[in-house]
Amino acid sequence: MAYTYSGTAQTGYMSNYYSNYNGTAVNGTGIGSTPSAYGDKYPLVQPVASYGTVVPANTLTSTSSAGQNQSARAAVGNPSTGTAVPGFEALYTVAGLLIAALVVTIKRRR
Repeated sequence: MAYTYSGTAQTGYMSNYYSNYNGTAVNGTGIGSTPSAYGDKYPLVQPVASYGTVVPANTLTSTSSAGQNQSARAAVGNPSTGTAVPGFEALYTVAGLLIAALVVTIKRRR
């Protein structure tokens, strides 16, 4: 993602803001240097409003039109777009394996 934090343009992964996150952004990007308690690898250290306009980094080209950037802004943070949140892949994998193990256990007991 491309965003502005503390007046500096940044590009990198970013995820959610957690009011109880106590980590810091050691490198000054506004993205926590340690994962959140929820396993989020890219937690925001400030509320979302502190990051200016957030757009997918691939929309930052010299030939992109204003309409393209507005579409990208609308998609940020919208779960209906189907965009994955970085850092949660392992959580989905573990949940799937636990469900499969539960189904197998239940079938064996019958």
